[in-house]
Amino acid sequence: AISALVGQAFGEKLAEQVKNYKGQKAIIASFPDPFDVANDVRGAADHYMDFVRNPDLIDKLAELLRHADLRDRRNCMEVGADIIFITGDYATTKWPMLSEEHFAKHVIPVLKALVDEAKSRGAYVFKHTDGNIMPIFDMILDTGINGIHPIDPSAGMDLGAVKEKYGHRVCLMGNVNCAYTLTWGSLEEVRDEVKRCIRQAARGGGYICMSSNSIHSAVKPENYVEMVRAIHEYGKYPISL
Repeated sequence: AISALVGQAFGEKLAEQVKNYKGQKAIIASFPDPFDVANDVRGAADHYMDFVRNPDLIDKLAELLRHADLRDRRNCMEVGADIIFITGDYATTKWPMLSEEHFAKHVIPVLKALVDEAKSRGAYVFKHTDGNIMPIFDMILDTGINGIHPIDPSAGMDLGAVKEKYGHRVCLMGNVNCAYTLTWGSLEEVRDEVKRCIRQAARGGGYICMSSNSIHSAVKPENYVEMVRAIHEYGKYPISL
């Protein structure tokens, strides 16, 4: 009953956004990755151990969550969402949370099913994951996602290197450091970081300049405004930085 009420409220809000902005702005519906939800359901420690000691439970839980997700995503796409944004991290600042083998067997197929469903209905799919995802970057892209966020600078993710290797396959998003620059940096540092991101990733298109995670409560309002101002100033094509 709670899920139905939450879903109804979300659907009404989404319908309002579609009515007001469809065709003018991208309408994005955001959902947690089933992997992330399972972490909450089982508790992170038990969930990670399940991949080794109880893989059948992993797959059954993932399938249950996937079907619930598909239902909600279909509803959002029918209302008019243009983009499905799948949140939930796959990595720490050092490395992925699971082995490549466990990702390939248990996590990536679920993500691909969600991507296939959304794209079959004409929607784009963006995936968020903090951390150092380089060891699993290829398998994430093999699901067919259209965009990936945030190319985490706190995890040593090099935006220029990622653009060079993967920019022809996927839209890159983020990399303006919200842990330091947007929170503690000067206005000049914010502008310099925006210019650096655009210089590294905007060539040829396929880059959305934005925060490396979110606009959280510690971000200085003036730094956020300066980031937006700099994006509008320097992010116009043809790029001439």
